[in-house]
Amino acid sequence: MVLNTPLALLGLLTLPVIVALHALRARNEQRVVSSLTLWRFLDAQVSGARARRIPLTWLLLVDLLIAALLTLALAQPELALTRTVPNARHLILLIDISTSMGATDENPTRFARAQSDAIDLLRTLTPLDTVTLIAFGASAQTIGDSRIANPSTTPSTGFQALIAQLEALTPGETGAALTSALALAHAARDPHLPLEIHLFTDAAYAHEIPPPDTPFILHPYGTSDNNQAVLNLALASFSAQKRQLFARFANFANASVTRRATLLADGNPVTTVDLTLAAHSTLPYTWDIVGNPTRLTVQLESADTLPADDAASLGLNTPPALTVALVADNPAPVDRALAAIPNVAAQIISPTNYLPGSPFDLVIFKNTRPAEKPTSNTLILGLPGETTPFDPTRLIFQPHPFLNSLDFTGLRNLASSPLNDTPTWLTAYPLQTLLAVEDRPLLQHGQTGQTQTTLLNIDITAGNLTQHPAFIILLNNILAYYRSLALPDQIPLGTPLHIPTGTNVSLSPPDQAPISFSSPCPCVSPDTRIPGLYRLTLLDSGGSPQTHWIGVNAGSLTESDITPNQFSVSSTPSTAVPSTLEEPIQLAPSLLALVIILFFLEAYLAWK
Repeated sequence: MVLNTPLALLGLLTLPVIVALHALRARNEQRVVSSLTLWRFLDAQVSGARARRIPLTWLLLVDLLIAALLTLALAQPELALTRTVPNARHLILLIDISTSMGATDENPTRFARAQSDAIDLLRTLTPLDTVTLIAFGASAQTIGDSRIANPSTTPSTGFQALIAQLEALTPGETGAALTSALALAHAARDPHLPLEIHLFTDAAYAHEIPPPDTPFILHPYGTSDNNQAVLNLALASFSAQKRQLFARFANFANASVTRRATLLADGNPVTTVDLTLAAHSTLPYTWDIVGNPTRLTVQLESADTLPADDAASLGLNTPPALTVALVADNPAPVDRALAAIPNVAAQIISPTNYLPGSPFDLVIFKNTRPAEKPTSNTLILGLPGETTPFDPTRLIFQPHPFLNSLDFTGLRNLASSPLNDTPTWLTAYPLQTLLAVEDRPLLQHGQTGQTQTTLLNIDITAGNLTQHPAFIILLNNILAYYRSLALPDQIPLGTPLHIPTGTNVSLSPPDQAPISFSSPCPCVSPDTRIPGLYRLTLLDSGGSPQTHWIGVNAGSLTESDITPNQFSVSSTPSTAVPSTLEEPIQLAPSLLALVIILFFLEAYLAWK
């Protein structure tokens, strides 16, 4: 037995106090007699100590027992009972949901085989077993655990829920975060049960080799390396009349192969070319684009082991206007700079009228400190407060799109604010310093969740910054960066799609029913695991209908090389954990219930 609060045993010092009180009560007892004559022979006064017997009564015993039990209850005793758990295990299933698991060298695919084997394993479990289900692709996440099922369900129905979650998984993510998945597995393990980690994967990754001391049971899938892919597309505009599409093809097989590639514009074939791809090589190819198509696709004809990466697409969208809120009491000269940047819809709002949930692509705060974390991307231009001058000739740069084509020559009389007075919500961002002078950050950028924040810690009212070309170039670079976040022309398979500001938003995946968003955007569509062209329709901030095409492409050096990787594994649990379970039992509630019963007994004895 363990006492969680041993100092409470000092309450046992009340036991002698209770005995003394009972002795005093017996000592002062009075009796009524008929006459004192019979006691005349006694001395008038008795001097000296006399031994007295402690009055042993039922009431005294009950009081002592109540005090002892209350003291023990306050000490919070805990009794550990050990019981044997026969044949119980903690199984942790790691399921690979990367794109390469869609290869067809298993019947019907590697992932379908892995799903089937994992479900068969779940159906062999007993009600005493514990199961944790972890999926890993671009990241790792726990998607089910039998220990946190609905308390009203039985273990068998809990396992059925895990099977349903497993059946709902689909492959289609770029990357394999196996190390993160193993970390989640060890964090979730039950220390009282033998551990079994089952890894269901094709191991088609070169940079995520598990540590050699990591024991797990491997369920491998895939034998073929016969795959060709369209790795990437890029559109180059040389003039209004001349545009070229660049494509890169790859052959990951051990032998040379000839594949026919077709260029499609708005879904219609334009031209075809036969490409001879050497073994383990890549090949670039360029097409001239004629006319003004809204979408382009490059398709490899005839199927190989991984059909998902045989095509790549991109949208030729007119960039939507970037909706910007400028929150400032005095917007000049930032408002003039925004007016000079094309495709920007700016609205000036006073700090007292700004609402944190306003639907803008970017909110710019000029010399004001937002009290709450904005729900949109944020640019803070200068913090209010005292400023300190710095020497602009000693600036330190980090490579970033914000700083492209910037030349700070000729800047003078600049100053910055101390960062110890930044908003508390901003400290949650892991800010990267892009521009600094000595140890003082001047330009920082970071992301938390789906929102990004940029902090320009320079007093734009001091010196000649706003009259220098560097200011308009820097502001244009920042806005171009956030505009590129608003709507890309293509994204990797499985990457969340950030939808810009708009209402009546509808997203149509390839050959699927449209997905409607009930609330106005900006918002995020997380499910992009079907390769092909996605059609996005919405009403922009001006109420005009907009249609955009986004290519979701599976081809990549990471996923298109489907050759299984070989690594050594162990099929035994990591440590010999006995199949016994220690269940701590708190005794305090039982002791308090017994005390209540004794209180009633004490009351009865005192009344009697």
